[in-house]
Order: sequence, then C-alpha cells, then structure tokens
Amino acid sequence: MVYFCVYLLYRAVLGCIVALPLSVVFSLGEFLGLLAWLALQGYRRLARHIVRIAFRDELTPAAQSRLVRQHFQRLGANLLSGMKLNSMPLEKVAPLVAIEGAEEVQRHLQAGRPVVVALSQLGNWELFAQIFPHHFGAWSRGTVYQKLRNRRIDQFVRQQRARFGVQLFDRSAGFG
Repeated sequence: MVYFCVYLLYRAVLGCIVALPLSVVFSLGEFLGLLAWLALQGYRRLARHIVRIAFRDELTPAAQSRLVRQHFQRLGANLLSGMKLNSMPLEKVAPLVAIEGAEEVQRHLQAGRPVVVALSQLGNWELFAQIFPHHFGAWSRGTVYQKLRNRRIDQFVRQQRARFGVQLFDRSAGFG
C-alpha cells in the first residue's frame, strides 16, 4: 500500500512539473537542490571531499565550497528539467539541445559501423534517448537501467524510456 501511495505522489508531482514552464521548472529544481545541499550534510561532505581531491591546486577552499553548492543546485535543476523535457513533444525539445560531435556519429552510422555513446551518470541521458532519433534517424539504440524498488514507478519510467524506441537492459539480469 505504501508503494502505491508513493506512486500516486510521484505521478501528482510529475503532473505539476509538466504543467509548469521549463524556466520555472529549472529554477524550482535549483531551489530544491539548494535545500538538498543544506539538508544532506553527509553527501555535502562527500562532494566537498571529492572536489578537494580534484581541484586542490586549482580552486580556493571557498571556490570549492561554491562548486559543491552549485553542483547540488544543478543536479536538482537537471532532475526536474529532465522530467519536464521527457513530457514535451520532440519538435519543442530539439531546438533546446546541442550535440557536439554529431557529424562524427552520423558518419559512422551511415557507414554501417556501430557507435557506442557513453554519457555521464549526471547527464540527462533520458533526454538523449528522446533526441537521438531526431538527429540520427531510426537507428537501434539501447541503454542499461537499474530497476526501481517501486514496481509501479519502475513500470512507468520504463514505459517512458521505451516510447522512444530504446531497448532496455536490466543491469541485474546480466548481458548473456
């Protein structure tokens, strides 16, 4: 019963996000990311530690702290924006997206060579699944996904992903 209530809450929040303009969704996501930065002390400490390792000689401690806060804000903005963009028609999304190296991918696809595109875990790969056919035609594509605990949310998210023709590979099932 709890999972069903969480599913209903998820769908209600998604409905509100979809109804808002994209710029408002982005700003709301930044605000929620800021709240996460304030509330999630353990993750904030972990992110600060990683930034300190990566940028020890390049950024001052104050700049490192700003970068961590901005990361949380951008993560929130990307999360909510991805939910909004996934509901928008392709013709409205395509002008908002720039793909670097598209000509190289197109050249390989037209030559009949397979292409593997690796995206950052923090990137908006849901958006990429939607925009890929727009830029490269109806080439087959697939992605690895992790099953969600809530089966109703998992089913909904998998349907959203598959509606763009993406073949889904459950990472727990292996690749035999």
